[in-house]
Formats: sequence, structure tokens, C-alpha cells
Amino acid sequence: DGCSALDSVEIEIQPTIYVPNAFTPNGDGDNDVFRPKFTGYKSIEVYIFNRWGQLLYKWNTLDGGWDGTYKGDPVQQDTYVYMIKAVSYLNKTYNKIGDVNLIR
Repeated sequence: DGCSALDSVEIEIQPTIYVPNAFTPNGDGDNDVFRPKFTGYKSIEVYIFNRWGQLLYKWNTLDGGWDGTYKGDPVQQDTYVYMIKAVSYLNKTYNKIGDVNLIR
């Protein structure tokens, strides 16, 4: 009867990083690029290393990825190390290190 109400809800987005454990850069259009998925982050840096610690590739865009090459040449089937540095929308810094299998 002429009454009104106002309410508010605060939503906190939890930053999340989903990282695949393998990819197959064989040109078939499926799973050809190592591409982690980011939710709740405003900036990222991703580094890919071989087993001897040599930096093979890096990117700093949320939609970037690695196609399994080094200086334009395909690398061998192996396990590679990734290091992710990410900054959330709340300005918290997160670091994640793991490995990914490249399967040819």
C-alpha cells in the first residue's frame, strides 16, 4: 500500500586460476595452446621454463597462451614448468608454480 524497500548485497569474487596439466600442440584445433583461465584478476604474468630453468616463453595478457614453441620452433614432448604471477582486483598478489605436459 504505497510502501517501498531498498536493499543491497555485497558480492566478493574469489580470484581463481585454473591450469591444465597437459596440452597437445598438434594443429588439430583441440587443446593446441597451453592457456590457464583466470577469474578475478586484473593482471597476470606467465613464464614457461624447460627442465634446466631456461625461459622459453612469457606473456602478460589474460587471454595469452603458449603454443609449444621456442623462438618459432616446436619444442620436444616433455614436462615444462610454469610460473604465474597474478594481481587480483583487490590488489592482492598471487604466485603459482607447477608443471604442464606437452604431448606430441
